[in-house]
Order: sequence, then C-alpha cells, then structure tokens
Amino acid sequence: MSNIESTTTKPTKKVVASPPKKVKDVAPVAKTEPKATPPKVETKADVKAPKSPKITLLAKECPSKKGTNRAKRWSKLENGMTVAEAREEGVPSSYLNRMADAGHLKIG
Repeated sequence: MSNIESTTTKPTKKVVASPPKKVKDVAPVAKTEPKATPPKVETKADVKAPKSPKITLLAKECPSKKGTNRAKRWSKLENGMTVAEAREEGVPSSYLNRMADAGHLKIG
C-alpha cells in the first residue's frame, strides 16, 4: 500500500436534529353514546336445518333383483332411519324418492 493520502475526499454534511414541533392546543373530544346496533339478520349459518324425515319401509322384501346396485342400496335402509342417516350410508336421495314414488317406502 502506498503512504499517499487521498486528497479527493468529499466534505461531510453535518446533520442537525430539528427542534421538536409545538403541539397545538386541542379541545377535548366530547364522549358520545355508542350507536345502537342494528337487529341481526339471520344467515344460512344461523338457521338450523329442520329435522330429517324418517323412512318407513313398506315392502317386506327387497323389490329389486338380488345382486344389483338397487338391492345393495335397499339393504342399507332400516325402518325408522332418517333420510340424513341413509345419505350418510351412501344411499342417493334420488333412489329414496324413486322407491317412495313406487310405494316401497314412505318418507315422513
């Protein structure tokens, strides 16, 4: 390294902190009464679903040919089961409506 000092240094600018700003006198804010909340509107999430209707089996035996998908669905049904329970077992609502229209079961 050389022993020569650089003569081209830039002058530095002094930073001076500005004095704090004066706070204006502010009138105290009057307290207001809270606004009345509007009445709550019921949404789909608030409304409880009606109870699921019960299924009554009118046919003593399976009305469909054994080994078919309809026979498998019929075997999942029980007397007194609700429509929601039947749907959880995998029985389509269209099947339940079709069997009710044919007179093999009663819904409700």
